[in-house]
Parts: sequence; C-alpha cells; structure tokens
Amino acid sequence: SHKLMEQFQTFNEYGEEIGLEARDVVHRKGLWHKSSQIYLFDMDGKLLLQQRSDQKDLYAGLWTDSVGEHLKPEESYCQGAYRGLHEELNVKEVYLHKFGESFASEMIQQHFIDRELKQAYLGLIADKKEVYPNPAEIKAICWVEKEKLDYLISSIDSIFCPSFLLDLERLDLISKWDDVVACLFEKF
Repeated sequence: SHKLMEQFQTFNEYGEEIGLEARDVVHRKGLWHKSSQIYLFDMDGKLLLQQRSDQKDLYAGLWTDSVGEHLKPEESYCQGAYRGLHEELNVKEVYLHKFGESFASEMIQQHFIDRELKQAYLGLIADKKEVYPNPAEIKAICWVEKEKLDYLISSIDSIFCPSFLLDLERLDLISKWDDVVACLFEKF
C-alpha cells in the first residue's frame, strides 16, 4: 500500500503548483496532478496495450495505453515517461517523442475524481523481446493493429479504461496512426 502513501504535486486549474498531497487524497478531492502517457509501437506498426493489474485501486483489470505514469514531485513529463517505461515494461532503449501539447483531463467516477494534466509520448521499439512487463503493475500485454483496436473500441469498449478511450479521441490517434508510425520510422 506504499502506492496510497505516494505524494503527488498538486496544481490549480491554471497549472500553478499548490502543494504535495497523498495519492488517495488527490483522487478523493479531485485535485489536479500530472501524468505522462506513452504509446509504444513495434516495427509492424502495432501498438502495445497493457492490462492493468487486478490489484490496482483504479480501473483494475482494464486495458489501457502502453504506460501511464503519475509524475513524482519536481519531475518533468519527459522524466516521468522514461521512468514509467522502465518501471512498468523494463524498457530502456527507446527514444520518446512528444505527441501534441499537454492537456487537462477530467474523469468523474462514483468514489473518486481524477483530474490530470497529461502529456502524451510516442516510441518505437526495435525488439519486442526487450519488453518485460512488471507483474506488480501489469496483468498482461498485447500488440494491436489499428483496425483491431478500432474494432474493439467500437464493439466492446467496456474492456478499456475510460480515460484511455477519452485520450485516444482527444489525440485522434486512430486516424493519425499511419502518419505517426511513418514519422517514428523516419526518426528511428
């Protein structure tokens, strides 16, 4: 339960720092905090999705982006993204590219309010064998092509984190998918 004791830097709606609060307080009171989202592609242009551990306090067992990482106090979006990639997937050799600008995301559920200032990143991994999911964080992973994800979202969206679906829509990732992958190949 050290996760519950985790301290988040909180912000007001203008993105100015207010102070440190415990994770559970942040989600109970709906305080703004920061996170990084990573969309990791393979050489076939497939996206890595992770299934969240059944032990998670939020969205247990649901599928989501490759990595989502709450920032530690004083950490930048970029630092948090690389740390998350390492802690959750044991991936070290990937160069991350910022995808769009940071945005505010609000998810209101029955027992918690999740208000995050988010920044998305894209990465391309040469060797999928270098991905070792951390079982404390992740139940399973899969690699999906654009058409498959599009189909799943439109037919059985209940298997996904609501925040992931919202982010996909906001980033317009499905329609930008091919361009994103082509761009990652060019930079690789």
